[in-house]
Amino acid sequence: MPFESYLERRENTDSTINRSIDRLWWLWQVQDPFHRNEQYSGMAWHGETTAASMDDIISLGGYLAPDVKLYDLMATNYGGIICYNYTITQN
Repeated sequence: MPFESYLERRENTDSTINRSIDRLWWLWQVQDPFHRNEQYSGMAWHGETTAASMDDIISLGGYLAPDVKLYDLMATNYGGIICYNYTITQN
């Protein structure tokens, strides 16, 4: 099997899972946006004791995108770097 075929099949599965997780995150955020857009805790790095912070820098090495503060990525629903909304439908 060509490697590209393996990646194509895996991409479909991964993107479906990622979209589902992202939608659940969004649903949780919109229930209390003034508080939940800034809820973030834990350790900054695996195996360290430094607490995580909204000021932590997310870096892609400068190749794919510029470095940004986590704070700028947390809110997806009001004009930040990432801005989108899902539609809530009633069954």
